[in-house]
Amino acid sequence: MLPSDPFIPNLKDLFIDYISPRVGLCLYPSVDVLRSDVFSLFLFCFAPIKLLSVLGYFRNPCLDVVTLFLLVGSFMPVVFPHSALSLWNRWMFMLVFPFTIYACNFLLPGERVSPLFGRLRISSKTRRAVFVVVVPALVLVSASYMVLPPERAFPYFSLFPVQQYFPSSMQQNTVPLSQCPYVVLACGWLRWNMPPDSCLIAHQSLYGWANLTLTFRPVYSYTSMDIGLSNASFKAGWYNSTYVLTLPPYDYFIRNGDFGLVFRVGLIEVFRSVD
Repeated sequence: MLPSDPFIPNLKDLFIDYISPRVGLCLYPSVDVLRSDVFSLFLFCFAPIKLLSVLGYFRNPCLDVVTLFLLVGSFMPVVFPHSALSLWNRWMFMLVFPFTIYACNFLLPGERVSPLFGRLRISSKTRRAVFVVVVPALVLVSASYMVLPPERAFPYFSLFPVQQYFPSSMQQNTVPLSQCPYVVLACGWLRWNMPPDSCLIAHQSLYGWANLTLTFRPVYSYTSMDIGLSNASFKAGWYNSTYVLTLPPYDYFIRNGDFGLVFRVGLIEVFRSVD
């Protein structure tokens, strides 16, 4: 079998170095920033149910193995920042399943008895009181996450600096809702002002908008701050001029490159390559 066989895992893809002077997906400028993000996201995701999960923990071989593996994947970058499982935040998100099972075992105890029940002597009356308080509060917070726009998100979802991993609302669009009319205006400007022999580089959040408007123009995309930007710039080199459709903070490398701002409306910016 060839080494490129997709069914053979590549260890280089499983373990990555999270520390890099560059800016991009899964890259951090320092160990302190990485550790801060790990602990902040964990606190954000599980603060409401963490105590309940600890109190409701029960022994189960299968669930124990899953929980341990997910904890290792989540916190391995804290101990080994230069060689840890990739996408640590994805492992942390999956911890919601075992933690919820443990929390429900405390709120709705069944045959699985938590070792802490006997030691702490928690009565059924206390658990019912916690149930009456906690469950409606979680329902309220969850409902607010589903229905409130990001401009008026529930305070809890904007309290922690984790928006790059977790949007502040399920109503979050690829761009802020208030900027959608400006995206349409910027795409319209490009449609009437781009020369025939030109191409467009668009940030991923604006790529779909550009494709809908500029149906006969070559459109390339980049993600995060600069991921894919060099490849898109290389392809754009075949054209006489290159335009860039972006918005802050993803315009950092564009502003510091060979591009000049030619159009701006709201937060949406259009740059053109400098001859």
